[in-house]
Amino acid sequence: MPVRSRGAGLTWRFIAATAIALGLAAAAILLFMRHAELRQHERSAAEQARFVADSILAGGLSRADFADDVPAPRLAAIDRLVRTQVLQGGGLRAELYRPDGMIIYSTDGRLIGVPAPYPERVDAALAGTTGAVRGTMSTARPKTPPVDVLETYAPIRVDGRVIGVLGLAREYAPIGRAARAVYLPVSATLLGALLLLYLVLVPSFRRVAKRLQGQMLEVERQALHDHLTGLPNRAACEAIVAETLAGMGAEERPFSLMIIDLDKFKEINDTLGHPTGDVLLQELAWRLGRALEERALVARLGGDEFAILSLEAHDEEAAIALAEEVAAVTRAPFSVGELELQVEPSVGIAIFPEHGRDFAELTRHADIAMYASKEARAPVVYTHEVDHYTSDRLLLIGQLRHAFEARELVLHYQPQLDLRDREVLGVEALVRWQHPDRGLLGPGEFLGLARDAGLLSQLTREVLRMALAQSRRWRSTGLDLTIAVNVTEFEVLDASFPEYVAAALDRYGNDPSSLELEITESSLLREPGRAVDVLGRLSSIGVRVAIDDFGVGYSSLSKLGRLPVDVLKIDRSFVTDMTTDAGAAAIVKSVVDLGHNLGLRIVAEGVESEPLLEPLANHACDAVQGFHLQPPLSPQKLTLWLAELARPRAA
Repeated sequence: MPVRSRGAGLTWRFIAATAIALGLAAAAILLFMRHAELRQHERSAAEQARFVADSILAGGLSRADFADDVPAPRLAAIDRLVRTQVLQGGGLRAELYRPDGMIIYSTDGRLIGVPAPYPERVDAALAGTTGAVRGTMSTARPKTPPVDVLETYAPIRVDGRVIGVLGLAREYAPIGRAARAVYLPVSATLLGALLLLYLVLVPSFRRVAKRLQGQMLEVERQALHDHLTGLPNRAACEAIVAETLAGMGAEERPFSLMIIDLDKFKEINDTLGHPTGDVLLQELAWRLGRALEERALVARLGGDEFAILSLEAHDEEAAIALAEEVAAVTRAPFSVGELELQVEPSVGIAIFPEHGRDFAELTRHADIAMYASKEARAPVVYTHEVDHYTSDRLLLIGQLRHAFEARELVLHYQPQLDLRDREVLGVEALVRWQHPDRGLLGPGEFLGLARDAGLLSQLTREVLRMALAQSRRWRSTGLDLTIAVNVTEFEVLDASFPEYVAAALDRYGNDPSSLELEITESSLLREPGRAVDVLGRLSSIGVRVAIDDFGVGYSSLSKLGRLPVDVLKIDRSFVTDMTTDAGAAAIVKSVVDLGHNLGLRIVAEGVESEPLLEPLANHACDAVQGFHLQPPLSPQKLTLWLAELARPRAA
């Protein structure tokens, strides 16, 4: 009887779930159709804005209108042109943007001189792309809610060159009505077809539910037990801990959770094969189960990692005693075929509620203690002293994830001076974190966090994006600088990275030769074949490749001639000691000669004083970089510094 009841319940749940799934599918299709129709109308509005920009404004505006503040008479003339010819097609507001994103004209005079509300749309239009974005616009009538509008952005070209951007806002309601007129009839037909299909399939659903009932118990058993040892798995262990905590109520009775890891088990697998390792794990599971019997729960978390949950070992002393008993059982030799094998266990212990109040926190702390046990070669109970993942560090990691979205990461740029003509031809982009509470943080304060959190690749790509955007802004003002960006070994080994770089260059309209990617020697050593392939594809795009901190890792010297590299940056440790250490000076000269023989450009890092410039020039070093020339500066300060540097030369 209970089985039939459960089967009937499963059938109706299956039918209800299918009905919900079909309903969700119908809703998804309707939303997709609505979205597609709206997007079509939005594209039409964007194309209309492009037509206005190309046919009306291109003939009525000039470069001078976008060069500086527009005089009042000229502003009045532009206003007449816009109101009589641009807004007649149903527009509510029109704006003209300079290349730097400032509004030089708006039918709403209050907006003149204000930065663009959507700078990324203006940037896209300056690159030649027409786009649209939904927004709201306040009305002139008091106590009237803002109007929902569609703002379109189109480039304004004169003599084939983009001189500015047109922003045109029109009411969104007519666009929505036009879209509904198309997709609502189709939606009604689709819903009827789905309903008919559902009614036809219900009998089949009932048969399927009966078959599922027979498989349910087997699936449940497999889901909660390890297939190799038959022990409860991680999911079962987590469920048992949750049930134990729920059964306590307000009374918190301490218990211990241990994690056991087998040292040198990987060597057994690699040397003797996985079947031998599997037999050893099965034997260990049997031993632990027999030794602990009803005193504790034994579970396999995965690989060579086991967990023991004990209600009896409720304090540190009892937990250590039980852990030593477990370790003794584990150390006893294993007979596998004709082999006698021995493993050493590492045991980490966490005690509820002192070290955690749920399974996740207890296992994390027991895991940390287990790694401490590997060093101590004895069972270890968790303490704050062995936990390097402090709450402050975890908080910073969470804030770093948010920093990407909040645009708190900024770039400072350190110039590189060409020693031949004493001109600044390039800069290196160096990331900083403008923390809302801790101020400006250098890379040493958060790169380790990014590495631990798996954010290094995301950080590298964000730095690349910001550097290319800044390069375009500088180029629009006539400042042509090569920008160097550091990339990690993850990018050097990522086969998709060259395509990402090419897309980013195309997006911002940058010449590939203006970008220099800096890698370290160590990043070439992990998988040299793949690294050389990725660097070769980057070089084929036209991007320059530099080896940073050269001279520290000698292992890549023999392969240097075969690498697609353009620049060598001599490590600062050799440059700084040149004037006091003959060996360092000889290394610098040798690297310069070696690089020049291979056709490479040589940059000396760490030039912190004037006396270093002369010997570097005598050695024919191509360029220098360091605090003596200039520390890393914000884009604004660097632009001013370059302007001051150029005045004496111009005079």
